[in-house]
Amino acid sequence: MGWLAAALFRRVQGAGFYEDLHRRAVSLLPPGQGAHWLDVGCGPGLLARLAVARGYTVTAVDRDPAMIVAAERTPRNHADGLSFRVSSLEMLTVSPLRGAVVSAGSLLAVMDDRRQGLGHLLTLLHPGGTLLLVEPTAEMTLRRAWRWLHRQGLRRMRGRGWLLLWAATRQPGRAVDHAGLMQALPEGGDWQVTGTPLLGGMVTVWQISAGGEP
Repeated sequence: MGWLAAALFRRVQGAGFYEDLHRRAVSLLPPGQGAHWLDVGCGPGLLARLAVARGYTVTAVDRDPAMIVAAERTPRNHADGLSFRVSSLEMLTVSPLRGAVVSAGSLLAVMDDRRQGLGHLLTLLHPGGTLLLVEPTAEMTLRRAWRWLHRQGLRRMRGRGWLLLWAATRQPGRAVDHAGLMQALPEGGDWQVTGTPLLGGMVTVWQISAGGEP
């Protein structure tokens, strides 16, 4: 994506609603106690930073070198147990990196082959691990976002414009719902899928595991 996209994503991740959304997503998982968390498509590093604060050791990867540079230049990302590297999802599947938690934010919605992408993500889990997906829903529309801001009394909230931009540029037909997610999961697995709606139902946090504890 390059430097312009990295600068844009850094601004988005600094918005109050966006940070709160991802903090709540991370809080759905138990404290890490040093367990390894692999964040795929990390961008400037918000989700990875929140996972470290939750007690995990985190490796955050992005295929765009500009995103990794932006993450490493963010002072709040300078924390013990947090490292960044350039890598793609395909490269990760043939690497030794695995996690008790694997996370991806707004990734499935932009994948052309959702089944293949989801399969790749699941192969990165330790046995009993959890895949955490943060995905906008079909409810993520400009009108819905504005109404949510109004109801919350957040029309002057820091970064509110980024929520409106996010909603305006999303394609509802690409949203991830429960039926589509179940269809994309590899066949033959005893998958446990939990969806938690956040941001007034405009985002769902999906937890997927094959049973057991991380």
